[in-house]
Amino acid sequence: PTADFLLPSQIYVNLGGFSDIAAALASETTIDWYASADSAKAITIAFAAKELSEHLATAGYPVSLNVGVPHLGTPGIYLLTASDQALVAELESRGSPIRFDKMQDQGFVIVENGGSLLLIGKTRIGCLYAVYALLDTLGFKWFSPSVSSVPNLQAGAIVAHLPMVEEPSRQYRGFWTF
Repeated sequence: PTADFLLPSQIYVNLGGFSDIAAALASETTIDWYASADSAKAITIAFAAKELSEHLATAGYPVSLNVGVPHLGTPGIYLLTASDQALVAELESRGSPIRFDKMQDQGFVIVENGGSLLLIGKTRIGCLYAVYALLDTLGFKWFSPSVSSVPNLQAGAIVAHLPMVEEPSRQYRGFWTF
């Protein structure tokens, strides 16, 4: 079944050891992306949160960013990965049919849960794809790096067709030249 859902005005992210979005993003060029999986995850989630909040603000729907260990009791938009095991376990205990163990690495789920919108990627990259899928669903379009379409969301942002489950048909999305 699909349902429409009014987008909350708070975004919640867990950035591990980083105190805020700016601190995480400032580390982008200094970490070893292969050896520092936790830092790589935090930086990608910070970028996803920044992209989401800036796009929504451009459309007239400002949101607040909240950094810390998220708890599903507060309505908001939660950017998560399957490695956030306590939250995924809580969803499963509520009867969620989401099966990340069978999902491709860049797959994601967008689901409403108790007044919150959960964007859960199997990996950090899957979470970023979930943000872009949500923005696309809200009416954002990118035709080229310099040409885009921004919806007017001042009257409220309705997310349709939930839950949304997507995964690539191949192991990785995008263009790879190696």
